[in-house]
Amino acid sequence: MNLVERAKNIVLKPKTEWEVIKVETLSVSDLFNQYAKFLAAIPAVAGFLAFGLFRASPMRALAWAVMEYLLTLAGVYALGYVMDVLAPYHGARKDLVSSLKVAVFSSTPAWIGGVFTLVPGLFILGLVAGLYSLYLLYLGINVLKEPPQNRLLGYFLTTFVVGVVIYILVGTLAGLVLLAG
Repeated sequence: MNLVERAKNIVLKPKTEWEVIKVETLSVSDLFNQYAKFLAAIPAVAGFLAFGLFRASPMRALAWAVMEYLLTLAGVYALGYVMDVLAPYHGARKDLVSSLKVAVFSSTPAWIGGVFTLVPGLFILGLVAGLYSLYLLYLGINVLKEPPQNRLLGYFLTTFVVGVVIYILVGTLAGLVLLAG
């Protein structure tokens, strides 16, 4: 898997790319070691630079960035895991790797949009990127998890709520590092 091509295609041609992803044989290790660990670093590094240069001590900012990075990866895994547990309740296909594919690849725009942390005035662009990730989540659930169409929206909304809870937990726990000291 080519990281740059995958990121470009999932953002610019998501419907086509989800079909490609669906038939790819990827392991959990592949998803995280060849893709997620690199892209999840973008908001952590951008946040480190923004906090370390303008708002907090460099050491505190570094601790925050490391915590944010690790919790983000754990959060994406948790989202995929919960998505898989929820699958049978929504008539969807139970397959952990497919659930993790959806969680990882739909996070792409949010991770790339993390670069806007560097410029406080561009925060809205990061928000738009995060919203686009939700659209990718919806498409990915439809293609990879294959719920009946009359249950797709419910499955997406349930997954969305779980994702919001995970996002809040990650942000809160990482934020505690900035407040500590």
